[in-house]
Amino acid sequence: MIEPMDLGGALEESALFNKLHSEDLDIVAGLVHEGEIEKGQILFREHDLSDCLYIVRQGVLSLYKEFGGGTKILIASIGSGEFLGEMGLVCDEPRSLTAEAMQDVSYWRLSQTDYRRLCMTQPSVGMTVNRNIAMVLSHRLVTANERMVKSLGSGGDKASLALLAEVLAETLHRPR
Repeated sequence: MIEPMDLGGALEESALFNKLHSEDLDIVAGLVHEGEIEKGQILFREHDLSDCLYIVRQGVLSLYKEFGGGTKILIASIGSGEFLGEMGLVCDEPRSLTAEAMQDVSYWRLSQTDYRRLCMTQPSVGMTVNRNIAMVLSHRLVTANERMVKSLGSGGDKASLALLAEVLAETLHRPR
């Protein structure tokens, strides 16, 4: 069994918060709230309001894209110490994926409201975290592109490739 992470350790190791000073990490730690869900429960669904960041304390979440007819494409699995929903801190866009607990999950939650208040009162913290969010999103985009190219190069499953093309077209042409 994987041991649950402590909040201080999770923040220090997180790509979003690891460049903050210890006193700034303490401030962030004071803003998060604990929660838990059971295996099989949905943490959030695609198109839900995106109003917070989650850091997984213990357990595993699957992130997937849903299509008509019940088709699901697994995008990622997120485990202890990892985070999801970072776009919810800076964007007023709905969730882009569904997150489902593959086992019992405990997590920490940082609301968009608390984060924006933190940015107003501690601008250097906000600048650092926003830069880190941009770096994480950039890395995830590069990784997704590499996976797509690899899948296309190997011939891939035609149905999966068609769904992937649909997702990319929707993403690239979505008005902002």
